[in-house]
Amino acid sequence: MHTDSLEHVAAVETKLKSHYQDQLRVKDWQDLSPEMAQQIAMDRAGGIFLIYILYGIVGFGLFATVMMMTLERQREFGVMLATGMVRSQLLGLLFIESAFICLLGIVIGTLLSMPVLGYFFLNPIEITGDAAQMMLEAGFEPILPVHLDPSLFMTQAVAVTFILLLCLVYPSWRLYRLNLVSALKGGSHAHQIGVA
Repeated sequence: MHTDSLEHVAAVETKLKSHYQDQLRVKDWQDLSPEMAQQIAMDRAGGIFLIYILYGIVGFGLFATVMMMTLERQREFGVMLATGMVRSQLLGLLFIESAFICLLGIVIGTLLSMPVLGYFFLNPIEITGDAAQMMLEAGFEPILPVHLDPSLFMTQAVAVTFILLLCLVYPSWRLYRLNLVSALKGGSHAHQIGVA
């Protein structure tokens, strides 16, 4: 018996056991194929590890972008402060610009990935050899399907936004503590931190 989702397996198994009681022995796919269950668990752990590595790469990229955007424009920020802009508005400007960068990256990434995901959704990767035989014996089709769930895209967008907020902490603090005189001088003096 197959369910529409793996989330329904436990509920269906419970209902079947309560219905048949001792007449039949009801087992789920993990009991029938513990090797495959262990392999899936290991693959899932590896996938999570890879995702965190990618998050780290995205975080470093965002931090470098925001930091350079802040350091290279200190004279511009100094002029803004000198002409009457308050620091809270300057921080708001930094947040708005960073939000546009984040939104643009999410949109472009989604648009570039959708054709690839759509292709593999229509043409899933076929598994061959002993692994395919083991999946067939367990009652599964030997393929690696692509799951197109909008919640996956939303989760990644939220994660990238959270990473951006973390990356904004230090540049925001540096901009808030920007020395007005040093920023207006520019050059090597612009990196000094003080209270205007």
